[in-house]
Amino acid sequence: MSNRNKSATLEERIIAYHCVSGMKYEDIEQLTIYQFNKGLERMQLIKNFEVYTYPLLKGGSTNQIQDWLMHIEERGRYDHLLISESQFSKITNGLN
Repeated sequence: MSNRNKSATLEERIIAYHCVSGMKYEDIEQLTIYQFNKGLERMQLIKNFEVYTYPLLKGGSTNQIQDWLMHIEERGRYDHLLISESQFSKITNGLN
């Protein structure tokens, strides 16, 4: 279970970028960190769209499908660590 939550290393991300985009490693090297991360984020959205669209359509649920050209919200560096006050209260109320 813990392996599923580990992020890919930079080397693995570069290889994935190469495999999905078909770009040469030399061309990937010329990308800025911002371009690389945004490109990889968009590729992930496209792949998820490709993988999940057919099964969701077959099951009849179309409102769960995210358009691969949708806007991607900017996230702060620590957003994945932050929780709202109401979420915190829910968690701590179970401890009392």
